[in-house]
Amino acid sequence: MAILRIAGLPPIPVGDGTTLLQAALAAGVDMPHGCRSGLCGACRVALLEGRVEHDTHTPAALSADERAAGIVLACRARPLGDVRLALPAPRMPAPTPRRFATRVVRVDRLGPRTLRLVLEPPPGGLAFLAGQYATIGFAGAAPRDFSFAGLPGDPALVFHLRQAGTDGTADAAGRLRRGDPAMVEGPFGIAYFREDDPGPLLLVAAGTGLAPMLSVARAALAANPGRRVSLFRPLPSRDDPYGVAELDALAAGQPAFALHEPSPEALVQTVLRAAGTGPRPTVHAAGPPAMVADLDRALTAAPSRPWVLRADAFTPVAP
Repeated sequence: MAILRIAGLPPIPVGDGTTLLQAALAAGVDMPHGCRSGLCGACRVALLEGRVEHDTHTPAALSADERAAGIVLACRARPLGDVRLALPAPRMPAPTPRRFATRVVRVDRLGPRTLRLVLEPPPGGLAFLAGQYATIGFAGAAPRDFSFAGLPGDPALVFHLRQAGTDGTADAAGRLRRGDPAMVEGPFGIAYFREDDPGPLLLVAAGTGLAPMLSVARAALAANPGRRVSLFRPLPSRDDPYGVAELDALAAGQPAFALHEPSPEALVQTVLRAAGTGPRPTVHAAGPPAMVADLDRALTAAPSRPWVLRADAFTPVAP
C-alpha cells in the first residue's frame, strides 16, 4: 500500500488500484476536482516526489508538457509507491453539485437548429457560477451535459440545445411539453467567471457554446459595468437567427460590450490578435472541442502568452 503525503496533513494510505483523488477525498481532504473522469483538468496537482501511472484522459485535461513538468491528474493517477503532492492555492469555491427532479417550463426555438429548454429551479434556487454546466436527463434521451445560459438569480434554468451533434437529445427535447419531468445534476465545470481574473474578457463561442458565454458576459458586466467584454463567434448564416436577440439584449445599454463575428476560418486568428494587444486578458471559450483545441494551441504558441484561458472539456475519453 502506497502512502500519499500532503504538507500539513497526516499521511494518507492509498489502496491498490485507488487514484490519488479517491484516496484524498476518502480521507476528508478538500482536493479540487470536477468530472472525476479525466475530462476537465480540475484536479491537476504538482507531484513533488514519487511516480504515478495515468489512466486515459483528454489532452485538454493534462498536456504532455504539463506531465513533463511534474503535474499529475489526481483523478486518473495511481501511485507507484509513496508520493508527495503540493495542492494548488485555494481558489474561488464552486458550489457543491446536487441532483434534483424538476419539470419543463417550456421549449421554444432560437433558430432552425437550436432549442431553448427552460426548467423549473429547485425550491430555494440552484447555486452555480457563470460558465458552469449541468447534466440533464429526460424521457427519450440519455443524460447529457449542457451549459447554463442564465444566472442563479434568474426565475428559471435555461439551456440551449443544438439539433446537430447531441445524439438526438435536442429532437427528444423538442417533444417535451410543459410539466414533463426532467432530472438535473450539477453544477459542474471549472471554466467559470472569476471577478479577480486579469484584464478585459475575451469570450469565444461557436454553436451553443454561446450559452455559457452569455452567462459569463452578464455576470462580468453586472460585477463591473466598465470592464471591457468582447464576444467572438463565427459569422452566423443569414437563415439562422440563433443568438441575435440574446446578444442584442446583452448589448443594450452596455457600452463596454463588443461583438465580433469574423468568418469561421478567421475566428481563432481574430481572437489571437485581440489577446496580443492591450492589457493581459482572460479568455473564456466554449463550443466544438476542435475549435477550443485550436484556440488553446494558438494561444499557447503566442510568444508572450498574454492570456488566461478558461474552457471545460466536453470530449469523450476511453474508459
